[in-house]
Amino acid sequence: MAPSTHSVNASLVVATSSKGATNNKGVNGTYKVTVYDSANAPVLEKSFDLTTDANEISLDLAPGTYTVTITSEFALARTVSIVVGDADIAGPAIAMVVCDYNKDGNVTGADATAVYSAASKAADLRYDLNGDGSVTGTDRKSTRLNSSHLGISYAVFCVKKK
Repeated sequence: MAPSTHSVNASLVVATSSKGATNNKGVNGTYKVTVYDSANAPVLEKSFDLTTDANEISLDLAPGTYTVTITSEFALARTVSIVVGDADIAGPAIAMVVCDYNKDGNVTGADATAVYSAASKAADLRYDLNGDGSVTGTDRKSTRLNSSHLGISYAVFCVKKK
């Protein structure tokens, strides 16, 4: 008999500082979530089209320990650990660094140029870093705050039956 699964839900939000702080504004764009088991074998890959208002990912996983990699076109890859016990997991916010617009693996002033360019055209909400529904110079500030990221450390979510 296969083990029962539990729902694992989390929201992806924009990181606002190099320490992983967030204002809990949702990310925009397509995010790919790849789940690996404790032997580092992939067990699930799922894509999510997310918006500022609909930024939740949902996975069904059997009890166990998993490594999850989250990627997107303009975000730095994020890896988190998830421990699934005997209950569903609901609600953790995972801060994403979403300012790598030139896709070089770093957030620098060059990425801010893309935000300024987007602000002068029809709005592409992937550049809306403060979640106010428009792309303006204020979003460039978020790019600058995120430029000190060298990566975000692992986060662990654990729910166990008491």
